[in-house]
Amino acid sequence: MPIKRNLPSQSATGYKPLVAFGNEEAAKQNIDLKISFLTDFCAARSNHLAAQKLAVGSLSKVLSELADEDFLALALSLPDSKRKFNAFECADLPAKLRVLVPAFRSNSAETLRKDSERTAAVERVVRLVSECREAGKPSNKKVEKVAALKRQLTIEIRLRKIAEENIYTQKKIIERLEEKVVSFDNRYAALHRQCEETTESLRREIRQLLLKGSVTASETALAVSPLRPRRQGKLT
Repeated sequence: MPIKRNLPSQSATGYKPLVAFGNEEAAKQNIDLKISFLTDFCAARSNHLAAQKLAVGSLSKVLSELADEDFLALALSLPDSKRKFNAFECADLPAKLRVLVPAFRSNSAETLRKDSERTAAVERVVRLVSECREAGKPSNKKVEKVAALKRQLTIEIRLRKIAEENIYTQKKIIERLEEKVVSFDNRYAALHRQCEETTESLRREIRQLLLKGSVTASETALAVSPLRPRRQGKLT
């Protein structure tokens, strides 16, 4: 009877199949798409966008042209908490907006919880959505108008902070990639030197054997030929 061996499971060894890594990356990109949409939405009424010439049919252009009551109604439908963010999906948007944004879906709370950087980004953007709601509410009294302007200023500051953090994150990614390139270059150079040293060592050994008469000239030619650089092109 064959002996059954208790092999360690994939979870016990920490091994992940490639498909798991692919799914994990797709889940992160899905969260990024939602963060990006909510940031763009809140920036649509931003002062710095008002001075720009927006492309016809772009998301920013469509949002900027919404009537105040429609913009507020849309803002009220957007997530203002992590729980609502996790459930938020592209299908929740009006049809005219769905065609302008990359499709995104709901995500599990566990996926977000395991990613501290994205959790912080989500917390920032849902606060931004809450402030957009308050800023979009109509105000008649002078005191209320001053408060509305202050809320708009807060939104502008948060948008700038989010942009700065995005730039910082992209710079860190570039730095890590540059470090990998340097590491690969160093490994290639080391392997190249090792190959040259091995080749030269073998040639010295062959010359010594020839001097001792241990090998014939024909055997030497066969041994040396693999060490010579190959020439490209057809023989004439």
